Amino acid sequence: MKAGFIYNLALNTEWPENQRANFNICLLGDEEVGLAMRRYDERRINDQRVVIARLTSMTPIRQCQVLFIGASEIINLPKMLKILEDLPVLTVTDASNIKSVSMFLALENNRMVFDLNLEQCQRVNLKPQAKLLRMARNLKKP
Repeated sequence: MKAGFIYNLALNTEWPENQRANFNICLLGDEEVGLAMRRYDERRINDQRVVIARLTSMTPIRQCQVLFIGASEIINLPKMLKILEDLPVLTVTDASNIKSVSMFLALENNRMVFDLNLEQCQRVNLKPQAKLLRMARNLKKP
């Protein structure tokens, strides 16, 4: 369920132009989500081929368009955000309601929901489509 949500969040976000051939969805610290994301490998977002990258370290995170941060890696979030600075990376977690990520996923009444941090999205030049704004459980506005 989380894998589909991550893919659709990326699909329904307006991204700044870039010249990369691939659209990298990176996963750090959650093996289950990483395995489930494999079904989205090779799909397309913005005419770019989706590549699912299951990371074992923070080193390559600057190459990601989407970075899902699992609970085991959330302790490193401040370091990750410093590495990413103002790069257009959609940061997503389900670890806890962390205010400094773009999106927080949660299970509520057996249904996947998400909170959207518009302030963070705007800071990194990402524009969630109106559909996402309507679907969000909570919106943090700038």
